[in-house]
Amino acid sequence: MPGSSAVAAVAVIGKQNNPLFLQHFTDADELKFHYIVHTSLDIVEERASRGSTADDMFLGLLCPIEDYRVYGFITNTQVKLIVVLEEVAVAVREAEVKIFMERFHRLYVDTMSNPFVEIGAKITSKQFKAGLQQLLSQGR
Repeated sequence: MPGSSAVAAVAVIGKQNNPLFLQHFTDADELKFHYIVHTSLDIVEERASRGSTADDMFLGLLCPIEDYRVYGFITNTQVKLIVVLEEVAVAVREAEVKIFMERFHRLYVDTMSNPFVEIGAKITSKQFKAGLQQLLSQGR
């Protein structure tokens, strides 16, 4: 990815469409990103209802909303990973977004593998946040 400056927000949404984690990286209001993420969930549900395999967990571009492009990933446990990218002059290749989403998924799985983390609860892990920052800085 062209760097964390293109990533406006990331979210982890639970099986019941409950927000488990949302972090934004712009000056925009956090409520705006809650709206963008939840608006994209209808498209995630539509694509997931077609049946998915391990090869198509990456859902690709879900929708453009305002000045953002929303990409999705769904786990085999129906947890949704969403990344909101700012529309920038430099085009972002979908293959780069897919690699980012796979790494974000791996970070989520590593976090959930901790026996002290409650499945389905909000993610408050400092290690998760640090891993996310490291993941975003790798794209620079």
